[in-house]
Amino acid sequence: MNKYQPALQWVIVSGEKRHVSDFAHLKPNQRPEAFCPLCEKTVIMRLGQKNVHHVAHTPDSICAATQPETALHINTKYYLQQELQKSSELYIWQFCEGIPQKIFHYPYLCNEENKRSVLFSKNWDRVEVEWQVGPYWLDVAMLNRDEVVGAIEVLVTHETEAEKKTYLNSLNIPWVEIGTSEEFYSGDDAWTTSKPLVAEDYNKTLIENWICKNCTDRIEEHHQRKREVKRHEKEQKRKREFAKQFTVLFARYVDYHYQSLKKYRYVYVIQTMTKNGEVVHAELQEINSKRRRIAIEYPPITEESISGLRQALKVELAKKEERGIILNRSGNWIKNPKSFHPKMFLDVFRLR
Repeated sequence: MNKYQPALQWVIVSGEKRHVSDFAHLKPNQRPEAFCPLCEKTVIMRLGQKNVHHVAHTPDSICAATQPETALHINTKYYLQQELQKSSELYIWQFCEGIPQKIFHYPYLCNEENKRSVLFSKNWDRVEVEWQVGPYWLDVAMLNRDEVVGAIEVLVTHETEAEKKTYLNSLNIPWVEIGTSEEFYSGDDAWTTSKPLVAEDYNKTLIENWICKNCTDRIEEHHQRKREVKRHEKEQKRKREFAKQFTVLFARYVDYHYQSLKKYRYVYVIQTMTKNGEVVHAELQEINSKRRRIAIEYPPITEESISGLRQALKVELAKKEERGIILNRSGNWIKNPKSFHPKMFLDVFRLR
């Protein structure tokens, strides 16, 4: 038998479903009469050592089970029934949902390895194949006192119809749809109830969405950046509102040359502060990495007040020179400097 062409492996013997391998120890003439579980006609057991154990219909038989897809579907259903009867719990793999598009504004799919095992169904006392629920038939049903506590749909060529899924959801039935292959029910790595099922789809109304730690961390980083942007914008707005209180009357640049050969430009301004439309004071400020008030005059603000602030700067610069700092005082006072913007109060002026 070609490994890519599944053949029927289950038969009816003495009214019970049996796997053909159950009779491999018997000689051909000792094997019981076997029937196809689908068409119920006599089939021939093929239990050699070269090919996978299977059954063959007689040449004149017309049965859907002779088709590989149907055989694969039947084999999977009966194998599931056999395995589920050995346990009373079914787990599935739940994969990370990834980051919602509304957060990143584009779909972000998580690594497929990020998954967790979730208990999906439990406490059944028997398992049936082809069990009817309302207008629909379930491929495999786990029952507790005839009440469906779990269902498995086997996907071979066609997905379970949406109407059937919606109906099962309305009854709160834990259903899961799985893909299958010969490897699912044969070989050393065949599925058992000790392994979670890989679900193509399942009743998501019974299990909340799950996002792995990796994606959760990414979401938190995203929100943290947004919070930082908002804090920055709020702080900038506060500073702009604060700066609007000041009107720069005069500005002057002084270059500092230190013995270490570093050069810095300091900005000195004479400005007024206004609140509720009234001048509160006039002051001389030094603007570097921080603002520093050097002198202040209170109303009424007159030419004499402004001269007093200019004189305060001369005193300040004289102190700097006494410390060995070379100053370039060539810059004159600029009256009503239009190039000044409140943002300039926050900048550092440095000569390169």
